[in-house]
Amino acid sequence: MYQHKKVQATLKGQVDIVIGAGSAYGIAHSMVITAAKSGAKAIYACDINTSYFAGLQNTMKATGK
Repeated sequence: MYQHKKVQATLKGQVDIVIGAGSAYGIAHSMVITAAKSGAKAIYACDINTSYFAGLQNTMKATGK
């Protein structure tokens, strides 16, 4: 019988690049927040649409990371 093992990954000290993070909600938006909570040294959030980046920056500051 196959047993699934839970793997816990960390980005501590790593640089993360997230493409498509310019929406107010979505997978890429969540990935940026998760990367910060996971200890990424730097996160580069990229998108053609930058209208929601100010809100994302405020969310990032609120995480304390």
